[in-house]
Amino acid sequence: MSMSALQPQIVKAMKPKHGKDWMLVRGDTVFVRFLAQNDDGNSFEVQTPTRPEERIRIGGGLTIGYKLPVNQKHLFSVAETLAQENHLQPENKVDRFQNNCISMFSITIDHGKTIQDEVNEEWVTRFFELFDAHGISTNIVEPGMVDIYSDLCVEDGEDVYLSDGMYMRPNGTIYER
Repeated sequence: MSMSALQPQIVKAMKPKHGKDWMLVRGDTVFVRFLAQNDDGNSFEVQTPTRPEERIRIGGGLTIGYKLPVNQKHLFSVAETLAQENHLQPENKVDRFQNNCISMFSITIDHGKTIQDEVNEEWVTRFFELFDAHGISTNIVEPGMVDIYSDLCVEDGEDVYLSDGMYMRPNGTIYER
């Protein structure tokens, strides 16, 4: 079974130990972490994972481990693109172990719903569309594209208009509006 044929799930993270963080996984890979922002467990920062989860309890004493995607650079590009498509500014962050991640946005779970319901949200579908398009999409950035963006940008962090409805993001990807 191919990775893209697997259904995404939201599972409880083992780290940190307070048990309020969650992960978006597909197969044996973790793609997104939901970091609890309050004690109620209904507000989360959505970011790329910074390290694998070695052991997750799944009942009956069984454990499963989740690895990071092989291509972290691609994962970061997908996270940045998803945030920007939603008119949000992704933020580069570093965890307490100096691992890099991209914070995409924050979410609040509506009353009567759970974090697991988030797996049905449009952004999750779009995240995997972008991730699975690797090798097919125009989101593949040549090394010099970020340099070209730097030469063209008027204001750092803002998309640059190129021509004929084409724009360039700060990460060097080009898209049409």
